[in-house]
Amino acid sequence: MGQVVGAANFFLSLSQAKRAHLVRENPLFSQEVFARALVGFPLGDTFRLEFESLYNEMVNIFEIIDFFMMCPFERRPSLLKALHFIEEGGFVAKEVQEREKKEYKRSAATLKKSWVSHVVAGPFIWSAESLGFEKLIRRSPDETKTINEVGRFLDTPDRVADFFGVAKFCQDRLISRLDPRSRSRFKFVKFPPKVASVEMELPEFDEGQIAILKTYQAPKLIGEVG
Repeated sequence: MGQVVGAANFFLSLSQAKRAHLVRENPLFSQEVFARALVGFPLGDTFRLEFESLYNEMVNIFEIIDFFMMCPFERRPSLLKALHFIEEGGFVAKEVQEREKKEYKRSAATLKKSWVSHVVAGPFIWSAESLGFEKLIRRSPDETKTINEVGRFLDTPDRVADFFGVAKFCQDRLISRLDPRSRSRFKFVKFPPKVASVEMELPEFDEGQIAILKTYQAPKLIGEVG
């Protein structure tokens, strides 16, 4: 429904002449899209609160993707290792007091839910956050500021190219590190040939993060004798 609201907000931001032209050229735009918006009518505080609640899920998927990007290949990155690493506070800043760290930790179940729901969008979320374009994914589609922000972004072709290029780099690296089952389960975006991958410099895990990674224990198979 967010796409419908975004389309409606974009339509209302246009001049009267452009609105008339859009309706003439796209008769279903006014008949179907706005009918859906009126029937569902998601606007108001409830809609915005629901949209803002997705922020936590975006943080979850960003950190899972970040794990796959940063984890040394010889450590054999996997989803289960990512869930363990984040659940144990692998990305919690060092300056956070020990007694406060639990506030930043999330359960493996919560993280896995975010993974299943948003893994395909993950490379784009990671790209936006990494390049400082986080406003593009954090704003509610019914806000006027959203249209203005997106408009400014689209007026800078170099930034658009970087955004998609970094997303492609992220997706390629992620897919190369996923197990065959995960690669076949999710339908990732097929980028046009003209989108060139833009490689990002990735930080390395510090000693504390490697120590957390070493505490991971693979689940035992059913029937396995321990």
